[in-house]
Amino acid sequence: NLASTVFPLIAKWAKSGELADMVNNRIKDWKKLVNDPDLQGPHGTRAVAVLNLLSVSALTPELYKNAASSLWEPEVDQRLKEQIIDAFSNLGAAAAGTVLTLAYPTLDPELKQKAFEAILKRPEATGALLDAVKAGSIDRAIFAPGDVARLRSHPNKQIAKRANDLFKVNNAAKDAIIAKLVPEVEKPGNAAQGKMLFTAACAICHKLGDIGVAVGPPLDGMGAHGPAELLIHIVDPNREVDPSFWAFNLTPQKGEVLQGVVTSENNATVTLATQVGVREIAKSDIDKRENTRRSLMPEGLDALGPEPLRDILAFICGDAMKQFRILHLADAFTADSRDGLFASSDPRGGQVKLTKFGNVKVEGVPFFIQDPTKSSTGGNLIVLKGGPGKDNHSQTFPAKAEVAINVAAKRLQLLSGVSGWGFPAVRDEAPALKATVVYEGGEKEEFTLLNGIHFSDYIRPVEVPGSKGIEGLADGQEPRLLTLELTKKGIAKTLILESPAGNKTPPVIIAVTADIEGKGPKAPSDAGTPARKGSAPNAGQSARTTPETGPKEGGKGDGPLVPAAPVNWEAGKTRILVIGGGSSHNFKDFFGTTDVATLKAAGFTVHYTEDRDQAAAELANADAAIISVNRKFFDTAAYRKALFDFAAAGKGIVMLHPGTWYGFAGWPEINRDIVGGGARGHDKIHPFDVKAVKADHPVMKDVPASFTVEDELYYVNAEPDKIPEGTAAIEVLAETSNSDKYQKPHPSVWITKHPKARIVGLALGHDARVHDLKPYQQLLINAAKWTSGK
Repeated sequence: NLASTVFPLIAKWAKSGELADMVNNRIKDWKKLVNDPDLQGPHGTRAVAVLNLLSVSALTPELYKNAASSLWEPEVDQRLKEQIIDAFSNLGAAAAGTVLTLAYPTLDPELKQKAFEAILKRPEATGALLDAVKAGSIDRAIFAPGDVARLRSHPNKQIAKRANDLFKVNNAAKDAIIAKLVPEVEKPGNAAQGKMLFTAACAICHKLGDIGVAVGPPLDGMGAHGPAELLIHIVDPNREVDPSFWAFNLTPQKGEVLQGVVTSENNATVTLATQVGVREIAKSDIDKRENTRRSLMPEGLDALGPEPLRDILAFICGDAMKQFRILHLADAFTADSRDGLFASSDPRGGQVKLTKFGNVKVEGVPFFIQDPTKSSTGGNLIVLKGGPGKDNHSQTFPAKAEVAINVAAKRLQLLSGVSGWGFPAVRDEAPALKATVVYEGGEKEEFTLLNGIHFSDYIRPVEVPGSKGIEGLADGQEPRLLTLELTKKGIAKTLILESPAGNKTPPVIIAVTADIEGKGPKAPSDAGTPARKGSAPNAGQSARTTPETGPKEGGKGDGPLVPAAPVNWEAGKTRILVIGGGSSHNFKDFFGTTDVATLKAAGFTVHYTEDRDQAAAELANADAAIISVNRKFFDTAAYRKALFDFAAAGKGIVMLHPGTWYGFAGWPEINRDIVGGGARGHDKIHPFDVKAVKADHPVMKDVPASFTVEDELYYVNAEPDKIPEGTAAIEVLAETSNSDKYQKPHPSVWITKHPKARIVGLALGHDARVHDLKPYQQLLINAAKWTSGK
């Protein structure tokens, strides 16, 4: 009526005089109607009164019960009931929670669904519903499994926790069935027989390749989840149901009942995918619509028995399960990507903004990225404790999580590599994540992943050498692919993920896949495989020493640091690591390009680096190292240790041109033990001769007895009184003609005496005039061969 239409405006703007009296009187009349159960009338008089009171927010707590009763009384028109639910949904949370919770148990299925959606919109209303469940005024049994799942995965973590406590899932009986069947279905099955069974029993709802109908979830790519994981969904199909595949019951007005999955809907029609085909139904023809919140898949399929189930799963999994096994992370999730993860739990406190969910392939590796809206717990990320301050939200996460593996694998592939306050926000190359693989026999393999090497900041794409950024998985961000190279055989049972004590960069893990055959990417060897405790390095695996913090470039006169490139050692060839960089020379062009080309032409596999941490990590993989570096920031504990461990292992070292200089004042041991002295000065560039002293040594093979170079003539060991005590003796193989300053020859090619390593000193090599010279190239090749023992 007209009063109902204009009353909200009058109530809002006319609050004095005669109109005010009229407003108050009208409110009193409507309150009487709400309180009088005998006043129904043909159009639901009480329901209309409720709507009118709601329009002026005049419903008071004492009227809640009366308002709620209008929702369950059969005399009230169905459409008015829907309007009341809509009105309460838009009203204050307290009113919505109180009224809709009171009415909820009495509503028919369609209204119950509508009320549930309204309640779920507001945490306060959802809290009121849970209060009623806890008090016993609402029976837990009236909630469909899908509704329970939505309560347990509510975006509000306090609500989700309460719901998980109230609706404890008792899967004991089905868990026992699953536990009994798992060993059976993991045995080799008959895929051909499984295809026949799948076509007969499963294809009416599921599509796999070109077989079946897409009513339920498509099964392409699901094989990587493995038979044990898929068995759970067969035996207990309603344990976790994707809302996209909830079964609906639709009853058209002519009386038939249809059951299927709603695939699309508009204002006029609903499209329902059923087991007998797709139906488009006009909404005006639908008499009743019920969302069961359950799967179309029937219960009791375990009755098929172990052998048929094994064969069906063998067909579904195919070759995928032989190559990869997606690890199930649901029980390990600690966080929801919809929330803030780092500074605060508010979304503005740092979100990982995932844009892809479900089964995805990254670099040929299948992963499963959990959609938080479809998660049984509301979680979809493993975020571990850490952060620069005590008050950050990231400090509330657990420090450890465990994930079941239960398969033998050559690698573990992780979608991870990002962290809160990661590099370059925090520049310390400190441990960001410790990963421990526990094997069936109790053996362990430990990996340490480092900030700035394997992990970078989550907030934008940042390149680090030990992992690979993957585009398209997050909005403006770049989760990374991390690879752990496993060296032990046998079944890997568990992956333990830990945040080290005092970690300033809380790590994020999105998905993990076991790479059974090693078909996926290798760990980038330019930064080394993450440090492995108690295992010797192999080809492509670096025994990483703990890196130093601080800059890698910027010393006086230093040239720009050439970015580290991935290492790719060619199989079957001698590995030569060329380490360069620093001041006064064009390292990239002459040592990193010309010398590398010379060595490759001679049959070596060669890698050039100017990055101290890559050099420290990769030394253990090389057969010989050619070192022409004078960059100030190479003097670190990590690089020192790596080089001296390399020498102690009996490997080969060539100290080339600036590498023979007294270049590190704080590191006299390199000149004392490796160079065997060194140079503190040189003539200006001009021609001079190099003459063989021991022409029969292998390093001098095919080198002319005398040749002329235009180079810096280094004053190697020119002043015996300045050679530090204890310096290793050298054996001179070739020397220069007289220098301008000292008017005497100086060592140009020599061997440093070392108890284990083969070491050659080669003082030549300022620029192209030497690097392009055939005698120099022959010396370089000979030195690489002799020091590497090849």
